[in-house]
Amino acid sequence: MAWTTEVLVRSIIKTDPDLTSLQAFIDAAHELVLTHCIGIEEPEGVDVETWLAAHLITIRDNRVASENVSDAGVTYQHKIDMGLNSSMYGQTAMLMDKTGGLAKWNKQVLSGKSQIKVSWLGKE
Repeated sequence: MAWTTEVLVRSIIKTDPDLTSLQAFIDAAHELVLTHCIGIEEPEGVDVETWLAAHLITIRDNRVASENVSDAGVTYQHKIDMGLNSSMYGQTAMLMDKTGGLAKWNKQVLSGKSQIKVSWLGKE
């Protein structure tokens, strides 16, 4: 069961009103914390998981950095980067993780050496 809650996640990130449940993001963040933050205790894990869930939300819903009425333009916070570096939420989650597991995993992902294995189960 996840350590963070929707209330905690919504306290640090504004979400699309159509996004009525954050549970999928919270569950994914919890699995990542359990997998990569070996030895993390729940009190610290709550914070890391909260920021990580917010990061996952930014993948679905980019953050607005500024809006211009006269030019009718929008600038998004998303920077051209990969992994947890692509949002301030992912960067914060890595900083809060005292085990260093998220940063290590992020480095593996960025170098193409993550330990995720995919198997083809279909027919050729």
